[in-house]
Amino acid sequence: MNMSKILLSPAKVLKIATGIALAGILFAAPTPISAGEQDQIGVYDVNVGHGLTFTGQPNDAPAPLALRGYDTVSYFTEGKPQIGSLRHAVVHDGAIYWFESAEHKKMFLAEPSRFLPQYGGFCAFGVTQQTKFDGDPLLWNIHEGKLYLNVTPDLRAKWLGKGLTGSSLEKNVAEAGRIWPAIRKSKPQSLFMAWLARQ
Repeated sequence: MNMSKILLSPAKVLKIATGIALAGILFAAPTPISAGEQDQIGVYDVNVGHGLTFTGQPNDAPAPLALRGYDTVSYFTEGKPQIGSLRHAVVHDGAIYWFESAEHKKMFLAEPSRFLPQYGGFCAFGVTQQTKFDGDPLLWNIHEGKLYLNVTPDLRAKWLGKGLTGSSLEKNVAEAGRIWPAIRKSKPQSLFMAWLARQ
């Protein structure tokens, strides 16, 4: 057997290695983003889903999805969260909100501050602990006409003043309202990192 036919020149080896490296970059699975790492998106004061979506309007740029696609008006009109639709989408403060109907979209556009979750949709009890992590749209309450989200049932109970001596929803609302302006622009944390920092 002629070994000169099997051995590759250094230039060919380099060309093959470069091709393999480029293929690896092009076809590599995307690195998963864990909950709370919105710093990958760049929107810090609104709790948004990872990745981008569109409103369907030709002039709207892609933006991250707020409230995991739940209709923020439905909490007030239906008494529970309803999933929204791309057909009724609005861009507000760099995030996209979906609504289940044209009527809900119209109500939101007329008065967004009435329907937006407090603290950008981050966990309300987390804010009282000077921490920002995801709020779950299915763990919510409305108090004095304001929508609040929490991240776990346990933290929702604490937010509502249950299980903590001397705590109440009113005290938590006051404390979170005092703290939020100072942490509003800070980067969110994953729930695990928030827990670890408290140990």
